[in-house]
Amino acid sequence: MKRMQGFTLLEVLAALSLLGLLMVLAASSFKSSGIAADRTQRAAARMEQVIAAQRFLRQSLEGMHETPLFVGEAEKLEYLAAVPLGLGGQLKLHRLQFLPDQAGSWTLRVAFFDKDNGKPWGEPQVLADHMRDVRIDYRGMDEMHRDSGWLEHWPWPQRLPRLVRIKAVAPGSMPWPTLSVAVRTNQQTGIGQ
Repeated sequence: MKRMQGFTLLEVLAALSLLGLLMVLAASSFKSSGIAADRTQRAAARMEQVIAAQRFLRQSLEGMHETPLFVGEAEKLEYLAAVPLGLGGQLKLHRLQFLPDQAGSWTLRVAFFDKDNGKPWGEPQVLADHMRDVRIDYRGMDEMHRDSGWLEHWPWPQRLPRLVRIKAVAPGSMPWPTLSVAVRTNQQTGIGQ
């Protein structure tokens, strides 16, 4: 009499258990890789935001024009400069502000205004968000032509500071490097241009 070939119930259950264990391991591996990919994507987006914001700030602050409209405070800066060439390259009043949000952090935003009539020009743009410990400082010459040191408020609106420094702390692995920009003082007056 021939013995029938096949699997016993015990062997089938053992194989199904091993298959289930392999599927659980594969699913957790896919989930972990998805989480890692999401973190990487968020870090890359944050890095792009910081790089773009610092590039814009450096270019616009270096290109400031002498004007009696200059305002320099710890969380707000107003100055006359050209908007990026992609937006037309025209002289506009820039209002750069750190605005508090409901989460207790700060958003760095820039708004543009027409230099002649002060009307808003376009929508305000967020340069960076979720910032902490924010501050804008100014350095230049005082009324006696001595170095003013770093000031939280620029008291001489009729002239530009020589340096503008923007400090902040950004969350995550991409820090906000302290940005110190030397203002070019040879710009022509923007009034009437």
